[in-house]
Amino acid sequence: ARLILQNKNTTANSFTGVLGADAGGQTTADIKFYSADNATNEGYLTLETRPANGSPTERMRISSAGNVGINTNSPDRLLHVNDTNNTSHVTPFRLTNAAGSPGTEVRMEFECGLDEIAYISAKNEGSDIGPLIFATASSQGAYPTEKARIRQNGAFGVGTNANRVIHAIQNSSHGTVGVGAFENGDSSNNHAVIFLATVRDGNAGESFLQCNRDQDN
Repeated sequence: ARLILQNKNTTANSFTGVLGADAGGQTTADIKFYSADNATNEGYLTLETRPANGSPTERMRISSAGNVGINTNSPDRLLHVNDTNNTSHVTPFRLTNAAGSPGTEVRMEFECGLDEIAYISAKNEGSDIGPLIFATASSQGAYPTEKARIRQNGAFGVGTNANRVIHAIQNSSHGTVGVGAFENGDSSNNHAVIFLATVRDGNAGESFLQCNRDQDN
């Protein structure tokens, strides 16, 4: 069984619809089925809701190409979310883990085929604070593991949780490669590859640059 709403109007972008109404007969929400081009049978679909004391307004559209637009009538990607605020930021997308106990996480995973190859995770380590974690898969078929994190105090760590310094790079699992490199591949470059500076005067007791063979010496 099926229900067909046929539009006899051949004008481009004419539509049929299903309306939801309140007790007074006023439309509160609706779904509209558009005939974009009667000659080619192209069509798209919109969903509308009505704000308090306002008029029904389009909130979402599925284009003829299959793109889904939220708060936009011209989605150019599979999912296109739009918002506007001229005086502050917008938050058009939010991921929430309804459980807020310490140790809970909320993740955004990336897959190729059926394998997860990377994810970004926000973790609650207590009192609603915690790191932003970046994880990648180290081998085929393996689930991603943490490779870098930004801690709640702004410290950034690659291969380490950066619990002692603001920026840490550590390599403990790949003994045949270096830990870090600063390079400029432009042969015309005439600037320093590494520039170090301090706002302290020359009489300060702290070292400007310190090199250790190991942590204890």
